[in-house]
Amino acid sequence: MRLPVDADRLRADIEANAAFGRVETDDPEAHGRTNRTGTEANRKARDHLVERLRDAGLD
Repeated sequence: MRLPVDADRLRADIEANAAFGRVETDDPEAHGRTNRTGTEANRKARDHLVERLRDAGLD
């Protein structure tokens, strides 16, 4: 079975997930993320995933 992939939507989902727990640095080339279990960032990331699954008609 082949499922179509919307590259723009996939990229947007990846970017949205990366924003949870983002670590700010002074170096514009540096990227960091902390998303430990039990943290507010983790809860937001999990809630976002559940919302996306529901939007897709899954339960």
